Amino acid sequence: MVVSPVLLRELTEAPDNKRDFIFDFLDRIPHIEIPVKQDASDLAKLYVQENVLSEKHKDDLEHVAYAVVSHCDYIVSWNMKHIVKERTMSRVNAVNLLNRYLVVSFVTPQFFTGDTSDVRD
Repeated sequence: MVVSPVLLRELTEAPDNKRDFIFDFLDRIPHIEIPVKQDASDLAKLYVQENVLSEKHKDDLEHVAYAVVSHCDYIVSWNMKHIVKERTMSRVNAVNLLNRYLVVSFVTPQFFTGDTSDVRD
């Protein structure tokens, strides 16, 4: 599992209970923190340009772009409103294919853990 610098940046602003929940989750799973990459930022801008999501959701698209440029097979997110959503998945993968990136799958953490607890609890 890899973790984008976007997630780490967002956690600095997250409420204590959410931050603690996510760090506890990460403590239980081996992971690598991805360094900042310009190609991820460029791909996120392309996603906005191609109307995958609006500029307002650029951080969400940066998460996706980091996974794509890092050759991840899955994008893991609790964000069911914008990320783990059929419309977003199909648009991201269309942009990826047109720009010679691989297709990725979008899942929630429970896909891997079977854990039924929720960050929103």
